[in-house]
Amino acid sequence: KEQEAIQKQVVETPENLYQSGLEAFKGGDMVKAREAFSRFVDLYPKHDLTANAVYWIGESYYNMPGGRYRDAAQAYTQVIETYKNTPWVPDAYYKRGSAYLEQGLKEQARADFQMVLKNFADSTVAPLAKAKLDGIKTVESHVSAVLRKLQLSNRHELAQWATDRRLI
Repeated sequence: KEQEAIQKQVVETPENLYQSGLEAFKGGDMVKAREAFSRFVDLYPKHDLTANAVYWIGESYYNMPGGRYRDAAQAYTQVIETYKNTPWVPDAYYKRGSAYLEQGLKEQARADFQMVLKNFADSTVAPLAKAKLDGIKTVESHVSAVLRKLQLSNRHELAQWATDRRLI
């Protein structure tokens, strides 16, 4: 029994609990990862790794099969608002933007990607944010072009336009 008590104390250190969450995440067990990180946040709200744990909670939601993007966005928002002075903020803006994009919320996604480019241009996620922002713009300009062409009064012109672009 003494051995079990000692072993349990070792497992329950903040670092070990955090590490167990990371290991579960890397192993693809998003539920177990989220449980470990949530427990960490509950038990150690002032620990140096708490912002990290909240971010990983967001990641565990984001990476669920089918994605729980709304829950992920809420966790990333918590990082942004509660842990403003941590290095996780640029990543949280980028990932929140990605979660918004997955939900079809392009304006919110655009705002977060622009925030990364404006305030965290030297971050590792800045090029990723630019690529996502460019992707939004490309889709929007393509849709605008299609809509303009749909306004053509002549079906022959529309068919020719689509053929020229190998759409039909």
